[in-house]
Amino acid sequence: GAPTTVPIRGLSSVARRTGAVAIVVAMLVAVVLPVRGIAPWRDTGSGTGSGTGGNTAAGPVVLDPLVSLRRGLVLAEDVTVLRYKTADPSPPYLRVTALEAFDGTTWSPRRDLADGRSAGIPLPGSILDRLTEANPTYRVRGGTSFTYDFNVRSLQNAYLPLPYPITTMSKATGLGTDWSLDADTGVAFSEGAPATGLKYEVVALDADIKPADLRRATSRDGSLFPQLGVPNGLPPNVRRLAKDVTADADTPYDKAVALQQWFTRDGGFRYSTSVRSGAGADYLSEFLRDRVGYCEQFASSMALMARTLGI
Repeated sequence: GAPTTVPIRGLSSVARRTGAVAIVVAMLVAVVLPVRGIAPWRDTGSGTGSGTGGNTAAGPVVLDPLVSLRRGLVLAEDVTVLRYKTADPSPPYLRVTALEAFDGTTWSPRRDLADGRSAGIPLPGSILDRLTEANPTYRVRGGTSFTYDFNVRSLQNAYLPLPYPITTMSKATGLGTDWSLDADTGVAFSEGAPATGLKYEVVALDADIKPADLRRATSRDGSLFPQLGVPNGLPPNVRRLAKDVTADADTPYDKAVALQQWFTRDGGFRYSTSVRSGAGADYLSEFLRDRVGYCEQFASSMALMARTLGI
């Protein structure tokens, strides 16, 4: 396929895509902001600042994956972070990391993954068999495979942008022995080496997953999913609304679909970036009451409601 330039845009352009709401599992995938002139995000503190980075000074790009309910929206210039080639006629979003922990205000990666200390699968190499061995809940049953050839131009984070899920990584230039793949999330990480200058080829699977498959996936040991935790002090209306919205749904999949339809069609919600900031729990209640907000509020609310249902 032809080379594809991947611009990293401000949230105002990304958030208009309803796909930001279409989360059918309770793991929130990062919507990231471009920030320049700062140290890699692991050293940037709690992530509760105003989010007013994204200046145009020259320098490597650092993506801030911390998503806060009270972050300000930023419009930044388009920057070429990487280029890739693929024959996939409809390439998916690239994943950088997965946000599993929520403290009432901010979503962040799991602590051992954020620090690069997860017991990961060494890269490069064949992934699928080792993923299945390391994580018995990981299953891929069929689909179409596509090859992606990556060239990272400027990305100082210790994560590799990837489609999901990948089955193989090969032709890696510059990775050395620093990089691993987290079996729980499929995130490629290092203990501190930046992604800038790396070249790698991966095979990704466009999985053939049907609604009937998801409806059958109802029996899992909850202890395998620590990311289902919700913070203390979660407003009681979150649990109540989740039960009300999904009252007519029988399976976890149907409950997830009911939540998605409520946020995108049936609930009377309206997208707007002109919303005031506030404390996380208070803002969550206000968003669910007033039903006006932007992508981080939609996605956070859906993920939390899904977690209260055990999804």
